[in-house]
Amino acid sequence: AQLKERPDQLEEGYCPDFIPVGAKTILSAEPKTGKTILLFHILKAIIEGGKFLGKHCPPQRVLYLSELSEFELKRQLKEVPGLLGNKNFYVLLPEEAPQNLKTWEDTIEFADKMLAITKSKILVVDTFGSLAKLPPGGENDSATIQNTINKLNVLFKNRYLAVVLTHHNRKKSEERGVGSNLSISSARGSSAFVGSAGHLILMNAPDRSTKRQFSFYGRYVNGVERTLYLDNGEYKEIPYSS
Repeated sequence: AQLKERPDQLEEGYCPDFIPVGAKTILSAEPKTGKTILLFHILKAIIEGGKFLGKHCPPQRVLYLSELSEFELKRQLKEVPGLLGNKNFYVLLPEEAPQNLKTWEDTIEFADKMLAITKSKILVVDTFGSLAKLPPGGENDSATIQNTINKLNVLFKNRYLAVVLTHHNRKKSEERGVGSNLSISSARGSSAFVGSAGHLILMNAPDRSTKRQFSFYGRYVNGVERTLYLDNGEYKEIPYSS
């Protein structure tokens, strides 16, 4: 009865198909595939209340935890004009993090405080493996991954929060016939993601072009594959053809 009396959430997604409200989203790809740049394009649409792939994104503030130094992050942000300096986009750099953040629990507690101060509704952790301070081999251990992701649940006392974690796929050389970069098994610790995150997006770069392939799994979009490409600084979709 108590759950029934609670009001429904007003928004289904801050970026339809990509960032659902009230959920943890995993964006997983091989290193240097462009997942951060893709994420920047999505976040720009959100903080400006614009559109991504033609769908409206309700305007929200974003708290972005980065593993990159200021120089590295600025260089990437300049590829997506409109983010750098935007008052709705808050970045926490490693060199700015308090010295007492020794554990993942410390980082979550700090993020909770910063979400309240900035009134942000979206928390981005880029990358999960680095900022969660996983132990050696932890990225490949499903139990470690699941326990670490579940510790984020305390943040969802804010019903309108969305958490986005970027993560590394296994490299193709590590696959050994396990499947493509678009299969669930391609993400390190993959079985834990299915249980711990409501939304899993796998990203693949099939060639040297700007084309990127995506597969979606979870409670929001499941078993769907899409192909996007960058055209003059804007992501567009290649229509599916059988």
